[in-house]
Amino acid sequence: MPDALLEFIEARLAEDEDAAWACEDPSAGRVWYDSREPGSAGHVIGTQGGYVVARIGPDDVSPGAVAAFIAAHDPYRAQRRVRVLRGVLADFRRTLARREKLLASPAGSQYQWENSRVIAMRQVLRDIAAAEWGEHPDYGAAIEHG
Repeated sequence: MPDALLEFIEARLAEDEDAAWACEDPSAGRVWYDSREPGSAGHVIGTQGGYVVARIGPDDVSPGAVAAFIAAHDPYRAQRRVRVLRGVLADFRRTLARREKLLASPAGSQYQWENSRVIAMRQVLRDIAAAEWGEHPDYGAAIEHG
């Protein structure tokens, strides 16, 4: 049976991964850096390959903080986050499979333990979905049916 929450998270991860790959610089620069513009209070977010990702002017709100935040959320970090969350989803699926296998066996106490783990892991996935994609138009349906 399809799991709306898992499908929702997988779809959002695919979107995030595609967006991260689209931001990579052709010289394989996946990490972004913040540097000060010479003779200015502004900042430049650039790649390892020397491409400019963004310029933050001296009149922008907290240019140093904005530049540091953008640089810290580069494509490499986004791709790493996607890999980690896909690993969490895979672990959850393995746990679901173990629970279903135990349901068909006489190991009652082991099933209760595994079911408790499924419930806890599903709550963690709901929390991740809320934090990451709570504003997405499909979020409500995924939580309601997942």
